[in-house]
Amino acid sequence: MTGQGRQTWLATLGLRLRALIGGLPRPTGRFNFHPQPYSIGDPGHGRDLANGIYDFSGFRIEAPETGIFDLPAQSDALSDAVQGFDWLDHLAADGTLMARQKAQDWVLTWVSRYGATAGQVDLTGRRLLRMLLHSEFLIDGMDDTQVSKLINSMGRQANQLHLDWGRTAHGLSRFEALAGLLFAGLCLEGLNRHVEPALRALDAEAQSWVDDRGRIPTRNPEELLHILCLLIWIEHVLAEVHRAPGVGVTEAIVRIAPVLRSLRHADGSLARFHGGGRGPEGWLDFALAQSGVRKLDPNPLSMGIARLAALRSTLMVDCAAPPPPEHAHLAHASALAFELTSGRRPIIVSCGSGRSMGADWQQVGRETAAHSTLVVNGHSQGDFTPTRRGQKTLPPLQNGPRQVWADVVESEIGKGVECWHDAYRRRYGLIHSRQLALSSNGRVLAGQDTLAAVTDSDRQKLTETSDGLHGMPFSIHFHLHPDVEVIPGSDGRVVTLALASGENWVFRHDGHRNLSVDPSTYLDGGDLRPIPAKQLILKGRLLKDAVQVNWSLAKDDETPQGIRDLVQDGASTND
Repeated sequence: MTGQGRQTWLATLGLRLRALIGGLPRPTGRFNFHPQPYSIGDPGHGRDLANGIYDFSGFRIEAPETGIFDLPAQSDALSDAVQGFDWLDHLAADGTLMARQKAQDWVLTWVSRYGATAGQVDLTGRRLLRMLLHSEFLIDGMDDTQVSKLINSMGRQANQLHLDWGRTAHGLSRFEALAGLLFAGLCLEGLNRHVEPALRALDAEAQSWVDDRGRIPTRNPEELLHILCLLIWIEHVLAEVHRAPGVGVTEAIVRIAPVLRSLRHADGSLARFHGGGRGPEGWLDFALAQSGVRKLDPNPLSMGIARLAALRSTLMVDCAAPPPPEHAHLAHASALAFELTSGRRPIIVSCGSGRSMGADWQQVGRETAAHSTLVVNGHSQGDFTPTRRGQKTLPPLQNGPRQVWADVVESEIGKGVECWHDAYRRRYGLIHSRQLALSSNGRVLAGQDTLAAVTDSDRQKLTETSDGLHGMPFSIHFHLHPDVEVIPGSDGRVVTLALASGENWVFRHDGHRNLSVDPSTYLDGGDLRPIPAKQLILKGRLLKDAVQVNWSLAKDDETPQGIRDLVQDGASTND
């Protein structure tokens, strides 16, 4: 017996002993019903997988003769992607006979090789949920023996979750584990004893993780979307058996939906902050429609993100302190960073989460310079120091701003955001404040960035850390979506940004700084690899106690108010 086989045998034996001692149920070998396949993947990705092209977690491997569980162990992220069965969403989305046969082969290989005990318990929840959601797709064409093996494996995984779900981290991982347990209890004959404990635990998690204003501690909008989707799937699967979820679940849906609606850009994507991407295509609008909640968040800062909207334009600004270190393993050093979208076209963005591209790219996306905000002396707003040797998670963001203040106000041209943070105060004695105003017709974004030492001790710190007569260098970054074409002006003060829709936006500044067009990288979580992009950078030096930089971004006079945007998306999709 190989080492892996012995480990699987021992784990399975341990689970059986715990089941005997605890009196855990065993499935009868039949489904009560097949749930709807709520989790929808990317058919293009599914087509690649069916043809042996593995492209996820920052790795691309073309190996048509190699099964997914025989891929070389490139990283923990790749292993988690394989063991979590996210690929099953994509194969089911492709839906071809070839994709179905590939899915059946891989799932049955997993069952025979691992039984029910591969990976961490949070991966068990994700895997079991995918197996159940796509069970009808999977069993079509299987013989009775194969179906029995599949159901028995799912039953053992459900029993493992029943015993071990409390070991998962609070948040999305725990919701996935409990959702997998609940779906198994409802869909597999003989496991109904798992239903009530799962419902009680889901209620408790929804009440504790989602606060009374619909926020979660990680401040990750995409995580919040995935939680809302899980809660809605739970509502739907319970409705299939004429049951309703507990008050904790239903009230969490009511609290979350207005927050996500307020974090929705004009193009239907999410604000991309603190490890979250734009969200799987169509999921946000589907979840908001299914929630039945139509209102926006009445709070001016939804989960710490200010939103201004005017006709076709939306502006999002990160206006709150980062999550505490225990919840900051995906957090970004992004205070006062903003995003701007016009209709279906993102203009100003951050680099993104890089979630699907591996840990190195994820870390790149967390730095302050990867966001559309101000950077002092090339330093991020906080530190990313590993807390222990060999940890598998990304290092938490620490020593970030102690204070972040913001207010949504009336401005001369429309609505505005006034905000400041003190992340650079301890190191350099500097406060960064930013004023942004979006005109009432959505055609003009006016910005003012101020960097200042405001007290005697701040000025002393600035003097000690500055480079003599050369002062303190700073840069203001404006990352552009890959679909934006950059047309520099001749005087160095003006740059035209041409959108695929036909809109032209003109960037101007006060002329006292150096404006350059530099390379950037777009790292959206839904893309399979980094996409080259560009950024505008205003560079200057603080020579006294304070400096102020004025800039604007406005549609040119030739751009009509309404444009019929029929151009097919490019990099803005997840294809």
